[in-house]
Amino acid sequence: MSGGSSRFERWLAIAADVATALGIVVGIIVLLATREQLKDARKTAESMTVYSIQKDARDMITALRQKKAVFDFITDYNPTNNYPVALRQEADFEIGQLVQFHSAVFNQHRNGVITDRYWSTFEQNIRNFMSFAPVSAYWTNNVLKGGYNEEFKQFGRRIFQR
Repeated sequence: MSGGSSRFERWLAIAADVATALGIVVGIIVLLATREQLKDARKTAESMTVYSIQKDARDMITALRQKKAVFDFITDYNPTNNYPVALRQEADFEIGQLVQFHSAVFNQHRNGVITDRYWSTFEQNIRNFMSFAPVSAYWTNNVLKGGYNEEFKQFGRRIFQR
């Protein structure tokens, strides 16, 4: 019986080695599949984030356009006009809301939530917004002196240097 026992032990050792090898192969396959699922989930999350940002931006601009005097002040500013203080204050408030929004978008890009593939479009929109004289003045008077992070301030400085 000891010869049969020895063959059985060898068979068990071989079976254990085969099971271990199969376990490793299955583990690698599962890891690769999980990696692909994570990539897909990241792409989905980024797409949803981009959609949400674009929708929020449209909503904010639509709301601003409904405040015609404020919208015109921001987009068609004339330094020779004597604008009412209340209009300037309301415009500053609206500009501040949009700057906060752009700061959040910038931070999402900086933190890797928005890839370069989508960032270039957002960056151009921010550049266009910052090209308005009241926005530029707000940037100088509030953003550069305020609690925004230094990277966002540097981003704005690069825009104004162009």
